[in-house]
Amino acid sequence: MLSHERTCHFVTRSEGSYFVTRSEGCHFVTRSPLYIFPSITFGIELYIILKLKKNKTVRKKNINRQKLKENINRQNHSLILSQSPVSRKQKKQLVKPVRRRTWPLREAISTEIYEFLMNQQKPVNITDFVWARNRVTITILRISGLRVNEVRVLTSKQLQDSFNTKELQVYQSKTNTCRKVPLTDAGLAILKRIEKDLELVFNNSNEWCLGNNRAGRLMRQDDWVKIINRFIKPAAEAFDKPLSSHSFRVSYITALLKSMSIGKVRAIIGHKNIATTATYDRYTPNRKEILRAIDQFLFI
Repeated sequence: MLSHERTCHFVTRSEGSYFVTRSEGCHFVTRSPLYIFPSITFGIELYIILKLKKNKTVRKKNINRQKLKENINRQNHSLILSQSPVSRKQKKQLVKPVRRRTWPLREAISTEIYEFLMNQQKPVNITDFVWARNRVTITILRISGLRVNEVRVLTSKQLQDSFNTKELQVYQSKTNTCRKVPLTDAGLAILKRIEKDLELVFNNSNEWCLGNNRAGRLMRQDDWVKIINRFIKPAAEAFDKPLSSHSFRVSYITALLKSMSIGKVRAIIGHKNIATTATYDRYTPNRKEILRAIDQFLFI
């Protein structure tokens, strides 16, 4: 099957077949599944080169491998590659796997663990400023259930106002909205106990963010999370639990789900999808609690 075209020495596609155009005509290369090549592009290129070398009408000098490779990369080979078991496997490896929602991997942080963190001795190589900032951070995480990156951008003014309003107004970068997080009297009392740490961290500046470094620059999210997790690591080793900064949020949400509907909890903690909140519902009531709930329902 020949067709006279302009002289060019690279491979293109015509109705699923590959051919090399030369002054003598078009030489079609038959399709065949690529079973042995780990690289799709390299496999197609090598397959075509082998076919062309067997073709006595095509000279070796007329095969331009560079243009051959460029053209293979440009073309859409989905029709041919979909017929090959190896290519399908390679496609699955290249496609980013979908993350399935599972139970939270972190354990909740109890009062005992929190007190352990607050009473641990400051290492010599850590400044008083960083140590106080870590103490303030885990305290806010415990009483509010905020995301660790939401705590990073809290200002001194927001915390001062919370003592009067008994709520924190938090900006959510994920949804570009603000939400109000209620604070209890017990939570504010815990925050009051670390007043010296608050003064050291915020330095009497209303606009100073908790996630600022000593120079007043807001830290990157990754660096911020690493520092907080490093502060929590001794407790994880002492209690032999997989703890992180997110463990405070797990503890807070789990406690709310024991006494509130999942819809109300979702609104408080700022989940966009209620299915995300459902992944935290690991609380299983005992027999007495179940019977008490039934009695309350029957005798309302």
